[in-house]
Amino acid sequence: MKRILVFSPYHLWKDRTLYDLTIAAACQVRGANVEYVLCDGLLPECDQHWDSKWKFPRPFDLCQRCTSAAKASMNESAFAHRWLGDFVNPAEKSSAFEWAQSVPVSGILQASFKEAPLGEWVKSSVISYFRHYPPDLTNWHVTSVYRGFLYGAAIAMIGLRNYLDANPVDSALLFNGRQSVTRVALEVLRQKGVRLLTHERAEYQRGYLTIRPNAHCMNVEPFREFWKMWSQIPLDRVQLDSTFKWLVQRRYGANLAWLPFNASFDHSPDLRTQLDLSKNKRLWVLFTSSTDEIAGDPLWQGPYESQIDWVRDVVSWVGCRDDVQLVIKVHPNLGGNEYIGEAENELHFYLTLKSALPPNVRIVLPKDAVNAYSLADAADLGLTFGSTIG
Repeated sequence: MKRILVFSPYHLWKDRTLYDLTIAAACQVRGANVEYVLCDGLLPECDQHWDSKWKFPRPFDLCQRCTSAAKASMNESAFAHRWLGDFVNPAEKSSAFEWAQSVPVSGILQASFKEAPLGEWVKSSVISYFRHYPPDLTNWHVTSVYRGFLYGAAIAMIGLRNYLDANPVDSALLFNGRQSVTRVALEVLRQKGVRLLTHERAEYQRGYLTIRPNAHCMNVEPFREFWKMWSQIPLDRVQLDSTFKWLVQRRYGANLAWLPFNASFDHSPDLRTQLDLSKNKRLWVLFTSSTDEIAGDPLWQGPYESQIDWVRDVVSWVGCRDDVQLVIKVHPNLGGNEYIGEAENELHFYLTLKSALPPNVRIVLPKDAVNAYSLADAADLGLTFGSTIG
């Protein structure tokens, strides 16, 4: 892999930028020719701002701050670099803008530009932007943001296609691959037959990165490949001990690779009393997931279109039985944290549901001091839409 492209559009996310720089430097030491392509402020919307996190409009100087950070990073590292705008001419910008503005609201999700399904490629970012699935296209602000993402995706696609036509590369590196222009980059590179790696923060252990070849950061295909290789191979004693240690650390909040979602461990032995549950009936616990990152992704599509539909059906089914009781543990990430804001739409659903529950169903909201693992201990049956605790 002698010629490597690093597409790095989000320089306000410093940790991701440092991952890029470290890997790129290692490749260069090994003899590769590395070149960066950077965003020079052409995108009216991008993942450097989400309304769901900041609770105020996109700052007017966001692009200037990001571009300044990119320039400083390149000056410090001395990597060869080009700007996305160098590969998009005025006529192409005008064409992309006119297309994004002309897409009817009814067709935004399926919007296609130059045979590329950009409406699908940016949908995940729009969902994260508002933490609302499906996107509320009856809201003018949502449709305006969606059009901004469509225009940015068209610009990124044109620029990267033009760059690759003039600068053949052997391999590419990019952050995430799920979010708007990084998803566009992933798809363009794959279409061009360029091998690529996407990187994200580690999901499972500190000190590691999650790397996926030719796939975005939430893609499940690598796990299917792992299962093909390992499903018939028993773990040995050392591997079993290591796995058990990892599970214990998760339970008690140690060695977490990301934000600690679980409340402090609760040694209280009697959750049934705390939640006013019968001691004689079987206890089912349903752990919800934080689904906005994977909502709408065909690779993650199960028998239900949305988690809310599934929860509603489970509650209806349990409500007709007198031999079981159900606790719904709402994922703490829906309540917001330092990284992302509240998922207001989903929280509203659970608050509304809580006001009209069958007598044998309880809901534990994100801020409630009930430990997930204590619930798991008490449960006779666990249900999950995909949460890690599953």
